[in-house]
Amino acid sequence: MPGLRAFRWKLLRGNYPYVTARVKAKKPKLLRRDDYNKLISSSPAEMARFLQEGTYKREVDELSAKYRGARLVEMSTRLSLSRSYTDVASYATGELQRLILLYLQRYDVYNIKTLVRGKLAGVGDEEIEQQLIPAGALRADQLSQLAKLGNLDEVIERLGKTLYAPLLREGLEGGKRENLARVENELDKLYYRTLLNAVDGVTEPKRAFLNFVRLETALLDLKTVLRLRAGGVEDAAPYLVNPESGLLDAALAARLLRASPEEMASEVEASGIGKEAGPVVRQYLADQDLNRAVIALDQALLRSAAGFSRRYPLSLLPVVDFVLRKRIEVDNLRIIAAGREHGLPEDTIRGLLSQ
Repeated sequence: MPGLRAFRWKLLRGNYPYVTARVKAKKPKLLRRDDYNKLISSSPAEMARFLQEGTYKREVDELSAKYRGARLVEMSTRLSLSRSYTDVASYATGELQRLILLYLQRYDVYNIKTLVRGKLAGVGDEEIEQQLIPAGALRADQLSQLAKLGNLDEVIERLGKTLYAPLLREGLEGGKRENLARVENELDKLYYRTLLNAVDGVTEPKRAFLNFVRLETALLDLKTVLRLRAGGVEDAAPYLVNPESGLLDAALAARLLRASPEEMASEVEASGIGKEAGPVVRQYLADQDLNRAVIALDQALLRSAAGFSRRYPLSLLPVVDFVLRKRIEVDNLRIIAAGREHGLPEDTIRGLLSQ
């Protein structure tokens, strides 16, 4: 029956109109530049009260008995981030839900890195758990149990059925601290490789999503190249997360490390990320402000996400746009709260924000 087949196909494909409408309704509730300007002049306690009057009310109410000041802002915004992401995934169905969950597995990688660093450094269980963001496949209860394990080898053993376990066993079993940077980079590579391979690209919106992820990895690798160049490192290949992106490969990265400032700017402008990254690199070479360049690349990615979202309104891309913007908001709030608590000048804090 054609009608039944069409219904089944829509069911398997997912509820794109419903989910994208829900996400669209969330975006106007995100903080704006005027809000940040107001918060930069506020104390952490005043920030918490401001957040309590808006979309963070539930989290601030829950945590205000345990935390105060900047810590309350940090913990409540972290909890809100986790809940926002899991909410979006929970009301998706079919293929759309699978793709959202795959994209959010970046938080599994983040949480695994946090657990590994914490256990290697001897950080307390509660402090490790407070840094975790249960937004991926690893649930809050699982992460809590992992944080409470006695050492890193026990964590690796408990993660034995996950995609990332072989990397962890090979690189870190027995507390091999010297392999940490390499293993963290390999975890990122595995995440992006898995994500890109999981999307078939048979429709234009899916191809657009793949192009966006490739852009994201290329900009991430460009940040790495800028840091390596500033540090005098001559070989970028081991540090790239997606040298097969077609936008910034190992050969281009090597040329960027060796090039003169003008050659570097020209190479980036002529590359597949020239539109997004060319002006950023020009500005960086002029002022040598690496932190500003990293923030500018984040802003370029946000602009790209917004553009993709507008062009493909009934796809995964509006969800990705919201995920990135929510993360930026939470990062900004934590920066402001910490900066105010430590007495940083307002202009310094403003310069650290992605807006």
